[in-house]
Amino acid sequence: MFKKIFTALIYLLVLIIFILAFKNALNKHKYTLSGLDEIIKYNCSLVMNVENKLYDYDNVKFFKSNYSSDNIITTNQIKVTNNEIKYCNYAITINQDYIFTYIDNKKSIFKIQSPLSDESRTFLLNSFFKNGVTDITVYPFKDTNKLCVQVERAYYFVDLLSKSIKHLDGGRFAILQVNLKENVIIIMKMDILEGYTYVFDENGEFICKFL
Repeated sequence: MFKKIFTALIYLLVLIIFILAFKNALNKHKYTLSGLDEIIKYNCSLVMNVENKLYDYDNVKFFKSNYSSDNIITTNQIKVTNNEIKYCNYAITINQDYIFTYIDNKKSIFKIQSPLSDESRTFLLNSFFKNGVTDITVYPFKDTNKLCVQVERAYYFVDLLSKSIKHLDGGRFAILQVNLKENVIIIMKMDILEGYTYVFDENGEFICKFL
């Protein structure tokens, strides 16, 4: 009798492990973009209105810049003729904005005004530029009034319309990428004993996690 119960428990344990592994694989497949083509297609699908003219830009290894410098190197130009630039995310300092996108499959940076309204920009400056903070990186969702804002090593979900701010707490996190295909943000928790990737919606609500 004991042997049958033990065997049944083993089968049940194996079944549970299989279900969890299957669910983990489904979540990972759903929320992880498969490559550069998908990243450009979905994550750089946001559109900002600009003046039709030639714009200087530079190619970068990372979506980052030397924000303490007055100028970035502008080795390339692109002509805008439809009053639109597609972008992925942007950074702001007190006096300058930086737009990040892909051009010819390369990470690129424009030193131009962000799509933020003056009111929204002032709200972000007043909310986050404290205690020596000199720049923030902004990751918009499909509804560009919903943001994930990186302030040094901290992350916040911001609603520009309601002026609400939600801090992502519970440990150290590092943003891997925004997934605008599913309209989520994917963040890895940087704990020694835990390597889970967490998925949050535009309101900062937890959806799932996967290995």
